Amino acid sequence: MRITLKDNTIRLHLGQPEIEKFMSEGKVVGTSQLGPSLVQSLRYSLLKDDEGDTVTATFIANNIKVFVPTELAEKWAQADQKTLEEQMPLDEGEFLHILIEKDSE
Repeated sequence: MRITLKDNTIRLHLGQPEIEKFMSEGKVVGTSQLGPSLVQSLRYSLLKDDEGDTVTATFIANNIKVFVPTELAEKWAQADQKTLEEQMPLDEGEFLHILIEKDSE
């Protein structure tokens, strides 16, 4: 899984093996070490959410977590639809643009 960050946009790119893992295990996790120490790592996860009804994201302790409602994840994985897209409200009228894309490998 690759991650792209720009301004208020987060984009996760998944290949077919990662989509299959996401569907079977409920999550896909990646890590990028950004310095000599392991504490200087950015961890990013895509997780199925049995409780939620919309795509959301959190950022806590160097962890970016993107949550996708399970039913929506299953429809997306099985369909020809390439991208899941959501605008998550932030403070002061801003939005986080979340995109989850199938990579054509």
